[in-house]
Amino acid sequence: MSPEKIPTRTRLALAQKMRFLRFTRGWSQEVLAELAGLHRTYISQIERGQVNVSVDNLEKLADAFELPVPELLTPPSPADLAGHFKDLGIEEPRAYYGPVALGGMH
Repeated sequence: MSPEKIPTRTRLALAQKMRFLRFTRGWSQEVLAELAGLHRTYISQIERGQVNVSVDNLEKLADAFELPVPELLTPPSPADLAGHFKDLGIEEPRAYYGPVALGGMH
């Protein structure tokens, strides 16, 4: 993996928060992309921590979620994640969100 594609802590926090917000809203990547005015593959890259998102695109994403930008960069709390998984009846969150959700990528 090239250095620019290695996820940083901030990229991983953004990835985790976006996936959490999408899932809790029942949105696909396509829906988020349309609401934010971005391409679906770009949303996918952000959710994998592979791209360095510009401030302008952070604002588009925050607007789509109707959140302030700083909140978008704050990962969901463990309690929020646990409640979300419980609501969905998911026993193994890693299988659902992958290693990004649980901080498994460093």
